[in-house]
Amino acid sequence: KKLLRDEPVHWLVHAEPNEIMTSAVFRQVVQLHVLTHGNGYVFIERNAASGQPVGLLPLLPEATFAKRENGRFFYETSGDDGRPLQLAARDVLALPWLSWNGLRGESPARLGKRTIGLGIAAEESGSSFFGQGMLQNLVIEQAPGTSLKSEALENLKQAVKAKFTGR
Repeated sequence: KKLLRDEPVHWLVHAEPNEIMTSAVFRQVVQLHVLTHGNGYVFIERNAASGQPVGLLPLLPEATFAKRENGRFFYETSGDDGRPLQLAARDVLALPWLSWNGLRGESPARLGKRTIGLGIAAEESGSSFFGQGMLQNLVIEQAPGTSLKSEALENLKQAVKAKFTGR
């Protein structure tokens, strides 16, 4: 590995990404975006004449999206006036967390929330099912050519529900 300390990008990343943030604050902001939204987006501000990077600015992850239209790939975000602003893909550094498509990351916070919710639901279901000390051990068969009236069918459903849920 060779550190390119003389490159302007090195200075932006390690010392002063933009005029309002230190490198540490910049990294914290982008990491917070990745952890809470699943994506961090950074606009690469360039010198108009040379095209060299002169600033790195975090973009709001909830307002920035990767898009493909008419064979063109770009990012769309909200400008200061609230209008959609299209940015060339070369001018955006996208940092997705775990991703199904490489473009939009899954938020670890939301993933954890769903996992905990699923665990709680499974616990409640198991508690309800086994709480009465019962297992489902019932088979209901209907003789061929017979049918239950709707009232009888409803009574049967209620009886089975009461047996296995205690309600």
